[in-house]
Formats: sequence, C-alpha cells, structure tokens
Amino acid sequence: MNAAQKAWATRKQKAAALAAGPTAAQLQEMAATLKAAGYRVTKPSAKAAPKVKAAAAPKLNAIGKPYSASYDPNYKIRHKVPSPARLCKPMPANTPYVP
Repeated sequence: MNAAQKAWATRKQKAAALAAGPTAAQLQEMAATLKAAGYRVTKPSAKAAPKVKAAAAPKLNAIGKPYSASYDPNYKIRHKVPSPARLCKPMPANTPYVP
C-alpha cells in the first residue's frame, strides 16, 4: 500500500466516523474545551435586541433639495400608461359630443 492509498483509507475512516456522529464522550470533551476557552456552551436565555441601522443621509432631487416625506422611490404604477400614439389618434366617430 503506497502513501496515497494510506491517505485515502484514513480519509474514508474519518468520513465514516463523522457520518456516525460524535459520541457522548467526544461531546463532553468538546464542551469542556469550549468552556475552557471562554465560550458559552448553552444558548442565551433571551433574544438579543435587533440592531438599529443608522439613518442614511436623505436623497436629493434634481434641484438639490431632499425629497418630501411622501415620496416613495419604490412606487410602481398599477395601470397601463397610455402611449403617445394612442393619445394622438382622432376620437372615434361614435363618441358623443359633450359641450
């Protein structure tokens, strides 16, 4: 058996051991190592408060003034906008005249 075959065999053994999962003794050893390093082993009891993002500088319009509070940059029109060609067509003959 050459060195490459030995390395492959040890990789297969390690993969089989990982697939089986750690034993109770290994878990205790890992927890002790983490505690000794100063890590918290259990989850914190309460959730941390959500981080608040810093307010970004206000966006400026073409004139250089900030947009109004009612401006929504993500606004999408919900109906089809008439095309210029449709607006320039003459009115149909059956359209009633309203003075």
